[in-house]
Amino acid sequence: MFQGRRWTIERIEFAEKVAHVVPAPKGSSIRFEGGEGAPLHDALPRAMRQVYETGVYPSWFDHAARGVVHHARRAYAARGMDRNPIQTDGSDVVLLPFAGTLRLKALALGLQGEGLEASASSYAVHVGNCGPAAVREVLRTVAAHSADRLANWMASRGAVPEGKFDGTLDPAFRAAWWARTNDVGRLAGETASFLLAVR
Repeated sequence: MFQGRRWTIERIEFAEKVAHVVPAPKGSSIRFEGGEGAPLHDALPRAMRQVYETGVYPSWFDHAARGVVHHARRAYAARGMDRNPIQTDGSDVVLLPFAGTLRLKALALGLQGEGLEASASSYAVHVGNCGPAAVREVLRTVAAHSADRLANWMASRGAVPEGKFDGTLDPAFRAAWWARTNDVGRLAGETASFLLAVR
């Protein structure tokens, strides 16, 4: 949709930031493909953690819902996730801070900036080819120095999304502005501190 009309994209010239379109046939349905959904707010993972750590079932749960939550609670307790949100998965480490999308991505950026192979998924940060002790050491660095090291993280990862006219801005300015606006340093530091504090 553009200017109240439907269009079909024929091709996109990414370097020039130009999309070539033709009018779409009347009545064609609009399809939204690709891209990510809305970021997950911190409140939902925190609520999930509360569900795992309590023995209470809401009165409106049916038998199937109670069974699903029961099995989830057993797995959560068996893996000791209440005491250790730093879990191993083969030669990898999985960090479970029960945080939203922005915190997970900020933490992954910090870990990447410190040299680890880290990526954020919907509910965790995955660190490849690294043991828990090494990850804890880097988490200490992120927790203590996120504000000082943020500019280096941003520069090393090229992690700033680019908008339509962002190419006209100085890259260092754009990275610093984006990091401040999205509070990346604080979110990375707080999330790393949470992971280190849970025992």
